[in-house]
Amino acid sequence: MSVQLAIKSIGFIINTIKFVATVRDLLADDAGKTIVLQSDFEHVIRAQNAKFFVTIKVSELEGIRNQFYDATLPTVTNSNNITSAELQPNGALGQLFILLSGHIDIVKRGLDSLVGVFKAHGKDLQIDDLVYSQFLLIRLYGLLLHMHSTYATLHRIQVGASSLDDPRLSYDTRTIIHYINSIQSALPWLNEYTWQRRSDTIGPLKMEYHPGGLLTPPTREWTFTDTYSSLPSTDPAYSLLVLPNRYQEKSQAQGDATRNRHTTKVKERYKAVASGYVQQLMKDLGSLLAAMQTRLQKQ
Repeated sequence: MSVQLAIKSIGFIINTIKFVATVRDLLADDAGKTIVLQSDFEHVIRAQNAKFFVTIKVSELEGIRNQFYDATLPTVTNSNNITSAELQPNGALGQLFILLSGHIDIVKRGLDSLVGVFKAHGKDLQIDDLVYSQFLLIRLYGLLLHMHSTYATLHRIQVGASSLDDPRLSYDTRTIIHYINSIQSALPWLNEYTWQRRSDTIGPLKMEYHPGGLLTPPTREWTFTDTYSSLPSTDPAYSLLVLPNRYQEKSQAQGDATRNRHTTKVKERYKAVASGYVQQLMKDLGSLLAAMQTRLQKQ
């Protein structure tokens, strides 16, 4: 599933956090079709040097995602005029409300664990695995935001607040600010780390001396090689390969210019595949953070 569509859905989710008016708004442009986890998880798990990912509770996170989009969210959005009494522990939706809160905590802990693994063991991952890891975090953070938006809306109804600006909901607002801060810390770090790893595969400019022979003069060439190669399991749409990946020039100045052009092309490719989406998400989250800080001041 395209990460571009996931980013679009997260944009709708962010709008629901800002402006949700009815429970139907929580559908967020049918985000359940784009906030999918399994394909990205499977790619990282298949990576030769990422066996430690097997210990992550993949099935648990996927199960929570499925329950939210298959059961919890449809139940909420198809309900008419949910009342505070229905959200009390003994109410018709009481157990759903409690379960949703618990699942949010599990997803957040899973995210924290993943980020910790990336920071501790990122060097053991291939570059392509790091790209897919960004997609995985984007979707997981999207799921977390969508679940919290649903919880906050139900909590407003439960306490009888007329709006999300009610002081009794300040903890929900502080929680979403905490989530935003976590995303703004983790994703740009992983995005930059991935770029550093990719740029390191572009070798330095080297001078090669050819002594010549009886009838040929000695010559010098300036060469460099880009050693990046895609993993067999990588979708070509997400490959960071830029060809040609080996160059030779007749002067150092030409070699430097060619290497700079190649580096620029690689960076443009990386932006198209991954970093552009992270930048868009950070922009959207910056807007959400400002809205939440304004809401907190009112509370």
